[in-house]
Amino acid sequence: MLRIEALGASGIATEGGIGRIADEHGIARSTLRTYVSECGKLYSEARDRAAETGKFRTGKVTVGLLRALEKMGTHRIKSRGGLRVIARNEGIPFRILKSYVDRHGKPTDLGSERILDDGDPTRRATKVPVTPELLRIILRLGASGIRAAGGLRVLADRHNVFLSSLRSHINGKGVLGHLGKRVMKVGRRARIFKISNELLRDIEVSGPRGIKAAGGLAAVARANHVAFDTLRSYIDCRGQLTPLGRVRLYGVDPSHTTKVTPTLLREIQTLGKQGIASEGGLDALASKRGVAPHILRHYVTFSGKLKHPGRITMARFESNNVGALHAPRDSDGLSNAREQA
Repeated sequence: MLRIEALGASGIATEGGIGRIADEHGIARSTLRTYVSECGKLYSEARDRAAETGKFRTGKVTVGLLRALEKMGTHRIKSRGGLRVIARNEGIPFRILKSYVDRHGKPTDLGSERILDDGDPTRRATKVPVTPELLRIILRLGASGIRAAGGLRVLADRHNVFLSSLRSHINGKGVLGHLGKRVMKVGRRARIFKISNELLRDIEVSGPRGIKAAGGLAAVARANHVAFDTLRSYIDCRGQLTPLGRVRLYGVDPSHTTKVTPTLLREIQTLGKQGIASEGGLDALASKRGVAPHILRHYVTFSGKLKHPGRITMARFESNNVGALHAPRDSDGLSNAREQA
């Protein structure tokens, strides 16, 4: 993100735009555009992520931590360096913590809901999933109707669903998100069947011409009532099996016994895009190193860039070797808060 910001509008245009940069780094275009504008401006969440030191953070925002912050109040939070420093000491990404509490330590709507749900196991057990019927009700309300009803928090309580789950489906203006659109598709659940080995063999035999004649792989998925994203993970649009597809049909290659290690990931990073190409591609490189190609793809892109699991593996390795210091305990119970439910 910082490199894209440094490029600026002219540099991004020279590279072919944000979409082209996303493709080169193995990132979904829609994901990158939520962080950076076409002219290289970082959005608020991107600035928060860029401000992180890159240290491996997996701490969860617990009810104990939320209560401790609320008890501390504005002045004591400031005396400890602010919410960002507290998040760093607790091993929690700042952008996540600030979605639960404001800079004064007061819980947000999401934070209050977290305290209610996690603080009372019986309440959590009664929650129901977000349904198409509920989404239709909120869509009919519209932005003004949602405000008049008290916002998504009140609607979530009224219909006994998690606020975080409802927010992932629809926003406060009544606009459906990606997950909400999927749920609203009529008969979506009834159309999804398991992908059989016979279907994969039929597509492989039909080849590129057969797939094209059928209207493409997406049309083949619809005709066979299977999820397109899942089908594409087994076979590509040319009718060639992916490494995962080959494992599905023919089993695991007995020579693939090596695990993906930090040393291998560092080697692939060093090779880069050209080095991987000289090895015959990522799948060929994996086979030479005795690693299952579909597992290696989970960690790195075809150009050698680390994906999220790869970055976590490397961060853990570096953290264990460096011997990162833990935050000291204090009287406010922040260091113990992560242990509380």
